Amino acid sequence: MIAIILAPFKKYLLMGAAAAALLYGAYLYGHHVANEEHEQAALTQRIKDLNLGIAITAADQAKLVEQQSRIDVLKKELADARAKISRPDDTCFEPDDVDGLLDIWPKPATSPAR
Repeated sequence: MIAIILAPFKKYLLMGAAAAALLYGAYLYGHHVANEEHEQAALTQRIKDLNLGIAITAADQAKLVEQQSRIDVLKKELADARAKISRPDDTCFEPDDVDGLLDIWPKPATSPAR
């Protein structure tokens, strides 16, 4: 009896089932696309973070290179200063000059003989 009542509606039931299957397929496809977009956005963010990290590392490296060059300049200046201190220049007195200075200074008074 139910088959007799549902027989005219059989065509509509099949079309409804097909429409439901199409809607469910569209839902699954939309869900899949949304997941892919989310994964792609996460991957894009990771790439941006990595690029930022690379930029920060490059800036730190540039600072280190600059500091190393400053250290090299200071080492050279220190070596030059040490070399200048170790060798006498024109402003230093030579040992022969000391005798000449003693001639300029007043001589101590000699005590009278007893």
